[in-house]
Amino acid sequence: MRPPALFLRLLFSLALAAALPAQRTLPVPGPITTPNLPVPAAPDDPELLYSFFASQDDLGQWMDQRKALAPARASQLDSGAASLLSVQVADLARVRLVSHQVILDLRALQQQLQQDLARSNRPHNNPDRQSLWQFSARRQMTLWAAAQQLQRTLSAASWNGLHTYITTKQKQTMGSTVLKPSH
Repeated sequence: MRPPALFLRLLFSLALAAALPAQRTLPVPGPITTPNLPVPAAPDDPELLYSFFASQDDLGQWMDQRKALAPARASQLDSGAASLLSVQVADLARVRLVSHQVILDLRALQQQLQQDLARSNRPHNNPDRQSLWQFSARRQMTLWAAAQQLQRTLSAASWNGLHTYITTKQKQTMGSTVLKPSH
């Protein structure tokens, strides 16, 4: 599961703060960018879809925690998340539900693969290729089915906005991660 960019920035800041507790400011001169990784070209690329669903599941859990701490700000969180994803607020719950369910399905699929590999008599450094191929195919089908479910259940305006978000902003997050110093 890929953590959200905000979480990565916070983790980086905390790591630096722990390493240098006596300093009041972080000694980072500017943004730090990881090397550009290959970005998937197709909007239905399984890794792009996984990145989206994983980040939305993480965001949903983070929002639930914040709503529990400040129930009066729940609608503000929802409208902010809907705005980020370019969906209508009424459709945000569907996006969160599908994202959470696909992550649960993928975890179950991963556990099944681990069990299959453990039952095989093959060494761990030489797993059964058919099991791995089947896992990969089922994983892709799960991700594509979830994207199709969103397309079928969201309003046309929400789907168009979300699809644009996935193919532009989400795709960009896969290419590089920028860690900015806190001021």
